[in-house]
Amino acid sequence: MAKHYDIDIDNGIGTWTNSKYTVKQALYKRKSEPVLVRVNSLGGSVDDGVDIAAQFESHGNITCELFSFVASAATVLTLGAKHVRMHQDS
Repeated sequence: MAKHYDIDIDNGIGTWTNSKYTVKQALYKRKSEPVLVRVNSLGGSVDDGVDIAAQFESHGNITCELFSFVASAATVLTLGAKHVRMHQDS
């Protein structure tokens, strides 16, 4: 059975679907719940990456699972997670 990810970052950081604003909305819906985040991105906006990292840290219970490419701003945003897991091919 496939995992359910609460947030799926599968594109450039700062784009319409992966901006600091869309992540903020997703986290707001899950206030004190644990959140599972899938990350597969070549990076993008450092501003958004740093902001998302701060949001993850503030939320507290974030687990990031890294797949394929995770570079630049995508790496930065994972720094705020409580747990980071990386696929062996990443």
